[in-house]
Amino acid sequence: MTPSDSHHQHPDTAEGRAILDALPSIAWCKLPDGSNEFVNQRWQDYTGIAEDEARGLGWRAAVHPDDLPKLTEKWAEMVALGTGGEFEGRLRRRDGVFRWFLARFEPVRDDAGEIVRWYGSSTDIEPLTQAEAKVREDERALRRITDAIPQTIVGLVIDVIRTAALAVR
Repeated sequence: MTPSDSHHQHPDTAEGRAILDALPSIAWCKLPDGSNEFVNQRWQDYTGIAEDEARGLGWRAAVHPDDLPKLTEKWAEMVALGTGGEFEGRLRRRDGVFRWFLARFEPVRDDAGEIVRWYGSSTDIEPLTQAEAKVREDERALRRITDAIPQTIVGLVIDVIRTAALAVR
């Protein structure tokens, strides 16, 4: 899609909405100022927040409170610079459980180079973050084991030397 064609694929059209709803991830559209204009059906199904409630800044209700300040700062920076980017943060599922997501977003520009919309997607990366945490935990356990080995060997050697010295006496 070229920037000049962006109005043909806008989510307000049946075709644009069908495309965004068919994506296998949460998708959204924001206005040039960064306020939310549209969320796809997967967003609504996942968060339990209706499209009308997610407009403007309503989407923030689904972001983990600890992640919201950093996300807000990053988003403001991207809007000011007019560049795409990404952010990892937790989204609240409709049952209240927070899961890690990777959000990626890019601006769409008109023929004059002005941003007309932002499009983005959010992908569930919870299994990846759990696997990374498990690897870190396993590395710490292995380090504890390997760090203890020299002390154990030195202790055993000293005990053997003492036993041998006592036996010689």
